[in-house]
Amino acid sequence: MAYGTDWLAFGHLVIATAFIGPLRDPVRNKWIIDWGLIACVGVLPLALICGPLRGIPFYWRLIDCSFGFVGAIPFRIRRRDSVRDNPQKHSTLGKAGMKKYIYGCVVFPLTACFCILAYLFFELSNFDPCENDVIQQIQSPDGQSKVVIFERGCGATTSTSTQVSILPTGSDLPDEVGNIFITDSNHGAAPRGPEISAEWLNRQGLKIIYDRRAAVFTKIKRFKNVTITYKTR
Repeated sequence: MAYGTDWLAFGHLVIATAFIGPLRDPVRNKWIIDWGLIACVGVLPLALICGPLRGIPFYWRLIDCSFGFVGAIPFRIRRRDSVRDNPQKHSTLGKAGMKKYIYGCVVFPLTACFCILAYLFFELSNFDPCENDVIQQIQSPDGQSKVVIFERGCGATTSTSTQVSILPTGSDLPDEVGNIFITDSNHGAAPRGPEISAEWLNRQGLKIIYDRRAAVFTKIKRFKNVTITYKTR
């Protein structure tokens, strides 16, 4: 329910109102259907190029790409209906007109999208919108290592996650994802930034306790010479 109160949801609802026209009259509003198809195709380079820049896991990028594939299906069906309902208009378009249509509505927008994304990838590859906020640091019994529990946020479009890293004592937490454990609230099932506690069992043993309702994305059981066990509560 909280999703419906933010600006991202508002943007989605505003865009959705544009598709009322094609539902009522697909022939007159065929350009909106074409725009939707272009947007679906544009999802693929956006997810595959910008996903790595934001540190989004590969399988999540594939899920993002699936929105483009699945979303294109109703658009393609509706566009076919618009051609069937007005065959005279499409028969008079001709090959030359169809070629201009393809270049104007498909090739040019996709080329522009690819150029913009390529610029972001090559010129801004060092840009990282994510920030880490340290919650707790616990030193190992031998004083050689420490476990760091921190929250990582990547802007308004992604939820804050709680992550854990093992680092050498004296080193600062890098602006990277946790190297042993990553979890989030599982769409609100667990408290925001689900609470994690850690306990050194010995210099080579670490126990991590987390909320069983949380979604777990990374769960490493051995990191270098440290064996990690997990327990839910």
